[in-house]
Amino acid sequence: MQHKCHHRNTDAYDSEMFMEIIKCIVYYIQRFILTQTEGIYYLMSKKYKVLFIGKGGSKAGLGHLVRIEALMRGFVHRFDVSVLANLDDIGRYFLLRQGINYFSFRDFRGMLTFLERKPQFDIIFVDMYPPPKSHLFAIKNHCDLLLCFDDMGHVMDETFHCVWIRPQETFNHRIYSIGKTTVVMGSNYFPLRPDLLIARKDKQMTGQVKNMAIILGGAPQEKNIYELTRVLDGFLDQHINLHVVGGFDEKQTEWASFSPRIFPVRNVNHMGDFINRMDIGIIGGGFIKFEFMCVGSPFAMISLCSHQEKLGRRFSSQGYGDYLGKLTYCLKNPQTFKQKILSLISDENRRSEISTRSRRLVDGQGSQRILQLADDLIKGKKIA
Repeated sequence: MQHKCHHRNTDAYDSEMFMEIIKCIVYYIQRFILTQTEGIYYLMSKKYKVLFIGKGGSKAGLGHLVRIEALMRGFVHRFDVSVLANLDDIGRYFLLRQGINYFSFRDFRGMLTFLERKPQFDIIFVDMYPPPKSHLFAIKNHCDLLLCFDDMGHVMDETFHCVWIRPQETFNHRIYSIGKTTVVMGSNYFPLRPDLLIARKDKQMTGQVKNMAIILGGAPQEKNIYELTRVLDGFLDQHINLHVVGGFDEKQTEWASFSPRIFPVRNVNHMGDFINRMDIGIIGGGFIKFEFMCVGSPFAMISLCSHQEKLGRRFSSQGYGDYLGKLTYCLKNPQTFKQKILSLISDENRRSEISTRSRRLVDGQGSQRILQLADDLIKGKKIA
């Protein structure tokens, strides 16, 4: 009997097995790529949670709230933004006029209670003066990244994991790390509102001074405004109009205009356009100088407190505006005050120099720089 032997085609079998292995490999590669793509898409589409903590009102002024508002305009389209602020009636009125929803707190315990009731924030900005150093350690426990404005450079602690932003400098773009701390320095990191950039493009210097702005801050005292304006009205040529900014205050009573060339101004929402129309400004030594510098309107500074005096002297020594002295000194020494003001008004070259130097230092892109800074830091990129 003859038996038939069935021999397996080993070559064909091996080929089929090879193809099956290839298909499995391709399948798992596709799954891996899809998973990674979904992860990347999630990271790109995720809106990081950002909290701004600030303070503002009649005593603290409105500069820190204005700065927070300027930063928010850049962050709000890419981040989930919240505001937590210590406010009085003037501070609340300002934020409501700007259409900003906010949470408020009265003291540190109230701020801490808010943070404990909220999920962890990706980024927290602190903008107060002076920065609450004793509270920053507690705040840091509620965020992955803490950035704190330290305008006078008084608070930096190299053992504390934080990014300190110091924009009140007469130079630009210096970043360094020391210990756990990163320090970002330079006037080009001062946040400003977009309307100032528009005014900056339209600014044209005029030879003759016809319009003078008087701005002693966002929440000035009526008595200070009245006394300063009265002195200026006493010696300035009558062709110079005085535009006196009274701040963001719905309830303050309007002080009587004692001269037809005095124009009280309340609640300036478009500061860029207003500054652009001014030939010169007599301003406080705080944040308002950055707005004048960005637009390019020449200015002279009067200080209302010790840190403004220090800043006024610092900036004027480098050619960024003229420092006239403390308000009390100017009012007690009207002749000296008069000479300084008239000297600046009559010196067209000096005013043009202030404008040129100021615009070179402050370009109005501070908000975008801080936005990029925060974006890089939260993604783990090195900046120094």
